[in-house]
Order: sequence, then C-alpha cells, then structure tokens
Amino acid sequence: MDDRKPPITLRLLTLFSFLLGIYLVTNGLAVRLFGWNPIVVIPGASWLDPCHLFTKGFDQWIVLKPEALAWPAIVLGAGLSGAIWGIWLHRQWGYGAAILINVLSLMFIGPATLLALCNLACLSAPATRAWVQQSELPDAG
Repeated sequence: MDDRKPPITLRLLTLFSFLLGIYLVTNGLAVRLFGWNPIVVIPGASWLDPCHLFTKGFDQWIVLKPEALAWPAIVLGAGLSGAIWGIWLHRQWGYGAAILINVLSLMFIGPATLLALCNLACLSAPATRAWVQQSELPDAG
C-alpha cells in the first residue's frame, strides 16, 4: 500500500478527467444511439461547435459529421479512465496515454477543450510528473 499523499494536481487531474470522460462518453453515446446532437447552445450549432463560432459550422468546415466522431469520443472517454488509473499506480504508460488522449480531446470544441486544457496543465505540473516517476518495486520476499 502506498502511504504517500498524492499531490493536489493529481487530485485535480482525476476530477477533470472524470468530467471529461463522462462528457465524451455520454455525448458519443447520445449521437450513436439516438442520433441526437447533445450540446447545442445556438440553433445551427453542433457538439463539435456548440457556440456556433464558425460561419458554416465547424463540422461542415472540416468535412466531418458528429456521427463520424462519436465512436472516437467514446473510446477517448473510456480510455482516459484507464490512463488515470495508470498514473495513480505510478505507471509511465498512464502518463503518456493521458497526454495523448487529452491532446486528441482538444478537437471537441467547447467544454471538452477546457477540461482537456486543465488536464494538460495538471499533467505538466512538476508534482504530477514526480508522482509518476516515483515507482517502487514490489517486495521480493
């Protein structure tokens, strides 16, 4: 059992990752199961551009429909939970996977972008990096 107290950045990372994972999974499932664009702030917007910042809509501008990114959103949201468990267990692969998943989550403009930026800030904190690098070998005996 690890008796060290986790840094506040790791706790914040866990909170933001939980929120980002729930957001991605629920939005992806809503699109795939019900054909529903879950986050629509302004008419004509989509979950890729909830505030309708672009003239034609972001998904039309990059020639992607929300249905095309529903499964990747589900996979990213679910994979993020595994990456966070890896970080809590001091595994370097969890740290790398969390960085990759959060960078890929930046393409979902809106709340996901904000949460992914918060996650990347927590991941880049020296306390979080030190936590991942403090791995202890199990007792041999």
